[in-house]
Amino acid sequence: MIEDQVRMKPVQATAWSGALVRYGCLAAALICASMTVGNVMVPVAAWLAPVFLLRFVRQSLPLPGLGLGALALATGHVIAWYPVLPFQGWMRVAVPGALGLAFFVPYVIDRWLSPRLRGLAATLVFPSAWAACEYLIMQLGFGSWGAIGYSQYGNLPLLQLLSVTGLTGLTFLIGWFAACANQAWEARFATPRLWWPLLACAGVIAAVLLAGGLRVAAPQGVVATVRVAGVTIDNMAVFLNTWRPLSYGTPLTAAQAEAAREQTQELHRTLLEHSRAEARSGAKLIVWSESNALVLKQDEADFIRAGRRLAQEEGVYLFMTMATITPGEPLAENKLVVVDPQGQVRGAYLKSHPAPGESSITGKGRMGILDTPYGRIAWAICYDFDFPGLVRQAGRAGADIMINPSWDNAAITPMHSYMASLRSVETGASMFRQVNDGLSLAVNGHGRTLGMMDHASGTGEVRTFVADLPVKGVHTLYSRLGDAVPLLSAMVLAALVIVARRNTGAA
Repeated sequence: MIEDQVRMKPVQATAWSGALVRYGCLAAALICASMTVGNVMVPVAAWLAPVFLLRFVRQSLPLPGLGLGALALATGHVIAWYPVLPFQGWMRVAVPGALGLAFFVPYVIDRWLSPRLRGLAATLVFPSAWAACEYLIMQLGFGSWGAIGYSQYGNLPLLQLLSVTGLTGLTFLIGWFAACANQAWEARFATPRLWWPLLACAGVIAAVLLAGGLRVAAPQGVVATVRVAGVTIDNMAVFLNTWRPLSYGTPLTAAQAEAAREQTQELHRTLLEHSRAEARSGAKLIVWSESNALVLKQDEADFIRAGRRLAQEEGVYLFMTMATITPGEPLAENKLVVVDPQGQVRGAYLKSHPAPGESSITGKGRMGILDTPYGRIAWAICYDFDFPGLVRQAGRAGADIMINPSWDNAAITPMHSYMASLRSVETGASMFRQVNDGLSLAVNGHGRTLGMMDHASGTGEVRTFVADLPVKGVHTLYSRLGDAVPLLSAMVLAALVIVARRNTGAA
């Protein structure tokens, strides 16, 4: 009896230490997951979170492992998104929690499939499932919010991978590292045949960083630039009396429109006056922030004529971003009217993806494109830039500059502008993002910041932001190949399922 008790003590100690490691991994995964999305993104946390969560799920019994793992990832998303998303009440927990559960699906697939495989094949299950699942989630209508690649903002050499693969290529790489690290961890780093995939993964990451660094550092020679000026006027008082009632399902009445008319016309005069001043200071492209001009339908034609006259007199391209409200109609026209230096209207674009809760008409999903002496220019509005598939139209068209008038708020600043900047890496086109109540940002085709202005840091009712952008973009494979990585990932996953079934049958 005494001998049995002596033998049991090491067993119990091992069990306790194993449990301590497992639940330590679970806690670490939750903490790291809360710093991979939202405004508080820590790049290294995005690499560590899946390492710890995979370790916990793989080392635990299926039901408690999957249940607690899903709870940890959902909780991490709730913590990260809680101060960001505009939902109220239980929706502030339910929506990010559901997003976290959706992103847990790859862990379920890995828990089922990877034990049936060996070596390199076993490490490909999780990254393939993650890349494919992330792409499917991005098709649900909320764009690329939650994509893990955004957590790497600022690492320009690494982000150049997006010029080849898009966001999901970076997702695959982070997921592959997690799977390889776990395989080596499980072997206690003592069995070479189980940790050599980690060395291979490290080699690929090093190659990506080297190639990306060379791409960013490659000499560009003498690059011609064009001065772009953004103008934003404090329009909140006008907004409350025109567009705001539509958010509550109450169309503007004719009497309300007439009462707000003088306010809207004063706003128009102020916008045109400051646009003229920026033109005379040397700007050739002038951009207003999203819906900065609030226009009643009966005044729209006169307002556009005034903008055409200004563009012709000053010899500039004028990007008139406005929200046109028609009395009696439940939705506004959130649009961008582009006028050339001859005073001709060269495009009228309706926002293709109204933000959740936005009372505006949905556009046709085709970016505006225009050839100018300053390169080929493409444009879309704010939330549209959260949809890589839409913005890739600019890359396929060979755009050199993208115009992205936007309207953010403090809760999604600076995250939302950082998200939009990655579209430049994907397409190779510079981006000018003039933002009302957020971070205005200009980047080149490699994602390098050329200038920024925080709306909240200014004083007075007028915010102007000026940057010089290259008139020539760079070519990217992603513009041609599109989202090939999710398709390849799904094919790899299907092949791994077949291999696993054969292995099970042979056993």
